[in-house]
Amino acid sequence: MKGDVKEINKLILRISKNDEMALETLFNITKEKMYFIAYEILTNSNYVDDVLSEAYLKIYKNAKYFNPKLNGFNWIYEIVKNTAIDLNRKTKNEKIVKLDESIISNYTSHTYKMDNKVLRSALKSLTQEEQQIIYLKIWERYTLKDIAKRLDKNLTYVHRKYIQSLEKLKSLMDEEYGG
Repeated sequence: MKGDVKEINKLILRISKNDEMALETLFNITKEKMYFIAYEILTNSNYVDDVLSEAYLKIYKNAKYFNPKLNGFNWIYEIVKNTAIDLNRKTKNEKIVKLDESIISNYTSHTYKMDNKVLRSALKSLTQEEQQIIYLKIWERYTLKDIAKRLDKNLTYVHRKYIQSLEKLKSLMDEEYGG
C-alpha cells in the first residue's frame, strides 16, 4: 500500500500542475475502490457515476492544495465520501424513483401487454426539456453532470428535473393502463 500511496501522491502533484493524463491515470487506479465507497454511502445508487465525476473534478481543481506529506488515497477517499454525503443531503427530501431501463422495460413487457406506442405517447406528453433530459440520461447514458453542462443548468436543477420527469412519465404510463 505504501507504494500505491507514493504513486497516488506523485499523480496528485502532477495534477496540481494541470496534467490531465495524471488525472486519468489516478482515476484508473482508484476508480473501483472509489466506486464502492460512493455506492455504499449513497441512498440512491443511480448517482454513483455522477458523484465520481464531481469528485474527480474536485480533485483536479483542488490538487494544488494537497499536502504531499499526507496520504493521497485518504485525501481522495474523503473527497468522494463528502461528495456522496452532500448529494444525499441535497436529495433527502426528494422521492427516490427508479425509472431507468428496468421500469420502462416493465411497461413494455408482457405483464403490461403494451407496445412502444404508449411509451412514445407518454414521452411526447413531456416538455421538450424533460424529453431531452430523459433521453440523454437513459438512452445516451450521460451523467447528470454532463447533462447539466450541455443544458447550461446547475446539477441540482437537472437532478430534480430528471426525478420529476421520471415521475411524470410513470404517471402518464400508469394512466394509460388505468394503473
